[in-house]
Amino acid sequence: MPKELPRLHFSKSLRRLPSRTGFDFEVTTMQVERNSTHGDKLKVLLSNSKLPRSDRERVQSTVARYDRWIELLSNAQEDGDELLNILVSSLNDYKMHVDLDLIFDSDDDFLYRQKGQLKLDNTILEEFLPYIFDVRIVKGLGRLANVNCGPQKSFAGLSFGSPFIPLKDSVLPKLKDQDFAVSKSHHMRIYDHARSPDAFEMSFVVSHFATEIKTNLARIIH
Repeated sequence: MPKELPRLHFSKSLRRLPSRTGFDFEVTTMQVERNSTHGDKLKVLLSNSKLPRSDRERVQSTVARYDRWIELLSNAQEDGDELLNILVSSLNDYKMHVDLDLIFDSDDDFLYRQKGQLKLDNTILEEFLPYIFDVRIVKGLGRLANVNCGPQKSFAGLSFGSPFIPLKDSVLPKLKDQDFAVSKSHHMRIYDHARSPDAFEMSFVVSHFATEIKTNLARIIH
């Protein structure tokens, strides 16, 4: 008989809770992962031995301004469009300060020349985006289950290796790092037939919305 093609089973990732009758499944609500990517870059910059002395005090001042900006984003109490306007206005003010006051207006050109390596400007958006995924801005977000918002390693493809090696070793998933993604978790199991002991299994996420935040495009991107 001809060999059956591998079968793929997909399932949503649910939290499994023990019960007296076996297991119950609880659907988790949307999770928003906030990060300090930009703040971390600023603090690393202060320890950079190549940072000109004339820029050090200005970077320290920007760190203090960054702390105030994050406090505003975290503690804003408004709803709807009013909240969105406050968040976006604070983003514009802070990003203008970093782009113009800190980098462009520096007497030394170190910060400007090293923009691609320091990543001070593009990480601002990376850190900001999770704050606008808020049920006070988009009410429907409260109805989403098993969804994660934040940096993510997302499923990007799948390939199969040699048929002469075990299936569990020949399935090759491809994952892609995303600066920010709205993703949903899944679980996959691949096997030759229903009773096969040889199976490949993995948990992964699929990004339904993803962003790559770049200042300079690499030459290999077409």
